[in-house]
Amino acid sequence: MRSIVRARLRSDELARLLEELKALRRLTYTQMCDVLGIPRDRHNRLQKQMLGVQPFSYGEIEAHVARLDTAIRDKEWVELAARLPDLVRSIYSPPIDLPNALASWLDLEGTQRTFQSQRTGENGSFLILRLNKNGTKNSELICAWMLIRGPSVRSPIAEFLTQRPMTNGVRRRVRGIIFPRGGLIFSFGKARHGVGFRSTILSPENRSTDRFDMFGARLGLQESPEVPYAYPIYCYQLKRPRTRKEITHLTGYKSFADAELVKQINGLERIIERLQTAARSPFGVFGGGSTE
Repeated sequence: MRSIVRARLRSDELARLLEELKALRRLTYTQMCDVLGIPRDRHNRLQKQMLGVQPFSYGEIEAHVARLDTAIRDKEWVELAARLPDLVRSIYSPPIDLPNALASWLDLEGTQRTFQSQRTGENGSFLILRLNKNGTKNSELICAWMLIRGPSVRSPIAEFLTQRPMTNGVRRRVRGIIFPRGGLIFSFGKARHGVGFRSTILSPENRSTDRFDMFGARLGLQESPEVPYAYPIYCYQLKRPRTRKEITHLTGYKSFADAELVKQINGLERIIERLQTAARSPFGVFGGGSTE
């Protein structure tokens, strides 16, 4: 079944589709505002966007394609397919989208309200803590920042982005999907640089009445050499608003006694003990080759 939502249209593709629909229905630009459900005082903006003078924003694309998905009639699709064969073909058979494919396979669409309200959007900022595999002096901890975005029209599964600075100053980034299932939380992502994937299984931790941490194990590749190994991680929810500069200052290689971490994280010593106990290792590693 065709779905514009699944097609993930670009701004120029949406403009072409709207122009052809306007011509097919013999509409004015003002009448196109009515079709899309936008105020008529934005007539000039819509006209410029449809003519390609300025682009549609990401939010506008989501809103418009969701509206058009039900507004375009079947007989109109036949005519549009003749006018825009390549574009309509991509709408009928869009590229495989991993979040959407998994949402259908796992039956996740619209069923994860508790997870969404507690750990995404405004609540979706976390500090990821793990022990440094080498345990070198003054860098016993490795801290990364994670942001979890709630589900959207484009992706029914929440998405995450993690980042931390490397020793050479280049940020290490991982982007992927995260979802709850059977009382646990799973994530799967890919590093921006390199070929490594990250797979994590987490258990929810209700630290207090409104604090929702996560604790579990991650499978990934160590940096040098890239050998698979696993390690426990603790995701500490940053409920209090912090500037990007403050968050960045908390990430990277840290010591157990780092004054800023101790100040910002309640129960840091307990978290460190849990990480060591989970792996039965002072360096918090389940396995893996030496980096020497």
